[in-house]
Amino acid sequence: MAKNNLDSFYTERGAWTDYVCSRKDFTHAEFRVAYFIASKTNPYDGCMWYTVKRIAVESFVSLSMVTATIEKLDKARLIMIGKRKIGRQTVSYTHLTLPTICSV
Repeated sequence: MAKNNLDSFYTERGAWTDYVCSRKDFTHAEFRVAYFIASKTNPYDGCMWYTVKRIAVESFVSLSMVTATIEKLDKARLIMIGKRKIGRQTVSYTHLTLPTICSV
């Protein structure tokens, strides 16, 4: 990936976290989960592959908080959730989506 594409990714990811942080409908714990997801998103495919359990452990929140936050982010259209088949295994991933108002 070209350097300017990486720069763009990191700029957009920063705008995404700033936007989520500025929303009053996200609690501190929900923002912690959202920030973790953003920080682990891969700049090459735009996806984050961590499991709910690992997000909970590394964010110091409960499994139910991670699940609820992912659902909330999805409902707010701040992430897309998908599944990919890799060999015999199907894995879940999240992809950050930027709302129009914070496009850079």
